[in-house]
Amino acid sequence: TVADLAERLGVAHFVQSSAVTAGAATGVGHLDTKNRVEAYVRKLGTAVTILRPATFMELLVAPETGLGQGRLSFLMRPDQAMQFIAVRDIGRIAATVFGAPGRYADRTLEIAGDALTGEALAERLTRAAGRPIGYRRLPAGGEVLDRLMALVDDGRLAGNADLDALRAEFPFLLGFDRWLAGPGAGLLDEVLRAPQEGDAPR
Repeated sequence: TVADLAERLGVAHFVQSSAVTAGAATGVGHLDTKNRVEAYVRKLGTAVTILRPATFMELLVAPETGLGQGRLSFLMRPDQAMQFIAVRDIGRIAATVFGAPGRYADRTLEIAGDALTGEALAERLTRAAGRPIGYRRLPAGGEVLDRLMALVDDGRLAGNADLDALRAEFPFLLGFDRWLAGPGAGLLDEVLRAPQEGDAPR
């Protein structure tokens, strides 16, 4: 593995990107894999920093969310807050961590850039899109989806990062509005322009 190779090569500081839910079993395979990877890299004979990112902002503008039909469908209740982070900010935080190993070695950082309810997401997307966007929680849809929604409800997938402290430490972190106006603008435009089910080909 990359971790084994880093140890063999004498890498002094290993940075692992994990998941916000890491630390205990979740019953969701791809999340529990992160737990096992964390446990493995902690046994390396080198300094390790674990980053636990919140849910990616990019997922909010994926075609599967239903934005093209005028409604965002996601994991939390309309009045329930969930934390998110821009993918580019994970890389920027990792670069900061690599540049200051003495400060970050042997630490675990939960990282996020914003926390928003479903209703707040709809408001911001409506402004950015220039057309009404509603919100609903995803309907029950099988064991994995139901488990993910349960993890949001119990707080583990909703995120527990200290946003004020993170913004002070990493001032480049994007809130959702800034992300929509910057890196997310093209993604939002793409999903809104994509032909939807029943549309005539363009």
